This record gives sequence, C-alpha cells and structure tokens, in this order.
Amino acid sequence: MSRVVKTVLIFLLGIVVIALALFIDRAVHSNGFIGIIGLILGWAVVCFFGLYRMN
Repeated sequence: MSRVVKTVLIFLLGIVVIALALFIDRAVHSNGFIGIIGLILGWAVVCFFGLYRMN
C-alpha cells in the first residue's frame, strides 16, 4: 500500500476509536469520562502510528 493510503487508514482508525468511545459513553451515561478517555486513546493511536509510519 502507498503511504497516503496507510495514513488515511490510521486516521480512520483513530476516528473509529473516538466514535466508539463516545457511543459507549452515551450508552452507559458515564458523564463524559469514557468519552474523554476515548478521545485521548484515539489521538494516541493516531499520533503513535503516524509517527511510527513516518520513520
């Protein structure tokens, strides 16, 4: 796969992680706690894989 395709997939993965966390947060009514963790995890995934792929 090309670099562009891999980069897009990494960003999509991060967005999916964030969306899933927000969905779970709404489902269990945890007052945003799971949503915040999901946002952090989602961006951690994007940043980690993004930096890993660039090298």
